[in-house]
Amino acid sequence: MPSGAVDVASNRIDASTVKAMLSAGMRELTGCSQDADAWAQFISPVDVVGIKVNCSGAPEINSSPELVSAIVENLLHLGLPPQHIHIYDRFANQLRIVNYEAHVPAGVKTAAAETARNSILGYDPFTYVEANFFGEEDTRSNLFRLVSEQFTKIINVPTMKEHRAAGVTGCLKNIAYGSFSNVARSHRREKTNTYSFIGTLASVEPLRSRTVLNVMDGLRSLWQGGPFLQSPKFLFFPKQIV
Repeated sequence: MPSGAVDVASNRIDASTVKAMLSAGMRELTGCSQDADAWAQFISPVDVVGIKVNCSGAPEINSSPELVSAIVENLLHLGLPPQHIHIYDRFANQLRIVNYEAHVPAGVKTAAAETARNSILGYDPFTYVEANFFGEEDTRSNLFRLVSEQFTKIINVPTMKEHRAAGVTGCLKNIAYGSFSNVARSHRREKTNTYSFIGTLASVEPLRSRTVLNVMDGLRSLWQGGPFLQSPKFLFFPKQIV
């Protein structure tokens, strides 16, 4: 990581450095010499794009607005209308903490499956995974409705963090657990079914085929217990990945 990406003392991310990093990564990934050509390998101007962020540890750790903004900028340069770009996660209250709207142009949407008034209408009743782990009453996990009904492409932007049930989380867990309802039931106390369940959820269509690009946000990292651990001696953030 370039030394100027994160100012550790002030805990601030330099947006221009992040843009340069994203550009270099996309060019190296695709072999293209121009950013527009690199992004055109995955997205077309007629697509409706969902950007799957992770806000579960906000405000300490989440998909950085600076990185998400750089992704949005590249999509707009391809010719996508702002209203065809959706920044999404499961919970509205966590999205509000990060406030992506302040970092992207007007018209770009944020979307949550679950709000204070609604916990089920944001999910598709016809696309789900049925699994019984511990004899729980509700054994169904439904896919985010926008994924099945509106998005044609998805860009996955996970954070680099540890989870006590799943271990090191990344692309698969973010797109799987973050796009379905009722997933925490897969792990209870010392028993976890996350390893098999993550793969099962991530393989469900149309989530699998519409997820075309993964951009790992390693600007900050969290380890030892995950974002909701209460004991301070096990919680270390923010840190810079070197």
